[in-house]
Amino acid sequence: MIYYVTNQKQIDPLFKACTVEDMLFYFKDHIDIQVDTETTGFFDFKNEILLLQLGDFNNQYVLNFIELTKEQKNLINNQIFLNLNICKIFQNAKFDIKFLWHYGFDIVNVYDTMLAEILLNAGKNTPDGFYSLFSLGKRYCNIELDKETRGKINSYGFSSRVIEYAANDVKYLETIKNKQIDGLQKLELANDDCQDIYTVCGLEMNAVIVFASIEYNGIKLDMSKWQEVQKLVLTEQDIVARNVDEIVWQEPKLKKFQYIYQDLFTTAHNTTTVNWASPIQKLKVLKKLFPEIQDTSERIMSQYKSKHPIIGRLLDFNKINKLDSFAKKMPEHVNKITKRIHTDFWQILDTGRVSSNKPNLQQVPSRTELGGKMRSCFVPEEGYKMVGGDYSGCELRIIAEFSKDPVWVNAFKEGKDLHSELCAITFGIDIKNVKTATPFKPNIKYRDVQKTLNFGLAYGMSEYKLADTIDITVDQARAIIDKFFKAVPKVKLFLDMLGKLGKTRGYIKTAKPYGRIRWFDGWDSHDFKRLGEIERQSKNHPIQGGNADMTKLALVLLYRIIKENNYPVKLIHQIHDEIQTEVKEEFAFEWSKIMESVMIKAACTILKEVPMVVDCKVAESWSK
Repeated sequence: MIYYVTNQKQIDPLFKACTVEDMLFYFKDHIDIQVDTETTGFFDFKNEILLLQLGDFNNQYVLNFIELTKEQKNLINNQIFLNLNICKIFQNAKFDIKFLWHYGFDIVNVYDTMLAEILLNAGKNTPDGFYSLFSLGKRYCNIELDKETRGKINSYGFSSRVIEYAANDVKYLETIKNKQIDGLQKLELANDDCQDIYTVCGLEMNAVIVFASIEYNGIKLDMSKWQEVQKLVLTEQDIVARNVDEIVWQEPKLKKFQYIYQDLFTTAHNTTTVNWASPIQKLKVLKKLFPEIQDTSERIMSQYKSKHPIIGRLLDFNKINKLDSFAKKMPEHVNKITKRIHTDFWQILDTGRVSSNKPNLQQVPSRTELGGKMRSCFVPEEGYKMVGGDYSGCELRIIAEFSKDPVWVNAFKEGKDLHSELCAITFGIDIKNVKTATPFKPNIKYRDVQKTLNFGLAYGMSEYKLADTIDITVDQARAIIDKFFKAVPKVKLFLDMLGKLGKTRGYIKTAKPYGRIRWFDGWDSHDFKRLGEIERQSKNHPIQGGNADMTKLALVLLYRIIKENNYPVKLIHQIHDEIQTEVKEEFAFEWSKIMESVMIKAACTILKEVPMVVDCKVAESWSK
């Protein structure tokens, strides 16, 4: 039955009128309540909630939210949303939670049917809309929910059709949840308590509240500093473009080309009018050097990197050009009400990692000088500090933990520089000489080669990728990898074992207690290219996914501590193995110690033998 909670005296006979008190009495013994909202749009601190829906399969309550009094909202908040004994079931919970927070509600004990479905299918090639409520309804309940009314409440008003549509959005969520839990338990991704943060299901259901919090809090951008960064990016872009121009003028094969396409060249020596950001113009030049080249994508151009210096510079130009586009668009994302940027997180990629967009704050580089200047533009409010925590060598420590290689394990236990230790062994040189130039590439140091190799392992790096990355021959790269694996055979055995598992059973898991699954389509085929991809992804998932598991656990634990102690701290960003917070100035140092302790505690859930180090920094801006 659909109940409509409203002050209207006359309502459609299809529905029954009732009060907030009647609804609360009905739910007083429930352990699951299905929740949804109808709003005027996406959350932006301006859009509003129009309807609030609460229900189970038998009865759905549609509340005219605009008419609710402060007292009624408090009753709903205290008896339902703050009740730890009631699981609130949402579809795409993050959307609704931010709206409810904005109206003073607080939410605990959440289950998100969308996130659960992503956990069940991570890695699979799913079609668009696979995780929508419409698809879940068809898959689990054999019903087709109305799609046409969605988003039309602004034009339809609180019509009978809108109320019925809103009620149906909360009618089937518990049925979907129960069937999902059966599947999650069979895969050992959940237990009877779907809030247990030491299962991957419970971890994600708690983490969705944290990511909603990060999005809601946002991060401040110093606009004047950002404008200076934009100028630096343009200057760098111009320098790289001029370098490409010089290569073009010095290339004999392009002399004739200069006369044919005179409009692309200036009369001044060493300059052209080629727009190196244009794929068409760029391809026109490159075809004179490589007639067979078909496009100027990064993947294709990388294959020609060792054949001509213009390719390397064009790849550099592409990187700086992307940064230029990113820098220009960033101010558009500053919210006019909060004066802060509120990114949008996609919580579960195939490995369990997180991505962000609108804008993609994970795109801000961290290691270059320009990247450092870009990060310095993200600042706290007056009277606050930025306190960031960063797992040190997280993925390398995971490799050490599960390969049990003595060189790796001892290096971390004794606080040594792993890159230098391995470099000395791989190249047979004294550890004092690891920062000297290599004979095969004078502009690259031994340690830089080793560092590239170490981090590449987590992504299944081949000799071809290593050769391309540091611009050496494939034979040279193969020889380096062979020497490395002879020095650390247990690492090779571990990675080979992971690669084989994915190819022979069609999935791979992260370490206990989580066991996050990534599925592989095509594992039972004879497509050698696909099998090669699966092997690389199988090596990567337990490493990158383990990183994601411990970082999300750290976020959940930090969020709980902040809430329980009412600390003057906001979680404002998460990127890979890094967490950023905004803290009252006088509490910043104390918080950095708490943060370090909590992050290490989270890591110890996965790392039992290899110690974790967390770099916590109190700063005036986002820094790494």
